[in-house]
Amino acid sequence: RGVSAVALGALRIDSSAPETAVSPGQPCYQCGNSILQYFPLGGGYMTDAEAHHGIRLRAVLDTAVDGIILIDSHGAILTFNPACERLFGYSPDEVIGENVKMLMPPIYSEEHDQYISNYQRTQQPKIIGIGREVFAQRKDGTIFPIYLSVGAAQQEQESVFVGIINDLTERRATEER
Repeated sequence: RGVSAVALGALRIDSSAPETAVSPGQPCYQCGNSILQYFPLGGGYMTDAEAHHGIRLRAVLDTAVDGIILIDSHGAILTFNPACERLFGYSPDEVIGENVKMLMPPIYSEEHDQYISNYQRTQQPKIIGIGREVFAQRKDGTIFPIYLSVGAAQQEQESVFVGIINDLTERRATEER
């Protein structure tokens, strides 16, 4: 699995971790066949409530039908849920830390960093807070239609962006019949 950033810190799934603890970077809760680890942004320890919140968040990400991607203010992918794996054909290890532009056809990828930069400078949302139909690109190069909703939040004085992706391929095929 990859790394999932959350408001309190970062969660990492490590199925090889043998023990349970609550100190930073150490396994803290069994979650299915994996151990949940917590890496707080400010250091220190986490409470049971924080650990349970992280487990619930991981359950949402892992079971969501739609793709969920979290990126940082530079466009680097922080979270890539299992639905994204199915949609795009990449594993989290292939995309975590990479620029989200890798999931876009050139028509969008060439301008994406500028969109983020403009938002950082002006705080004027163009597509943030709304959804729209765009195209995405799979690992094999296939371009497909999606409905993309984008949200923004602040984390440690830095913007993070959440993209929720719904594949429109089947809907478009049905409409064409």
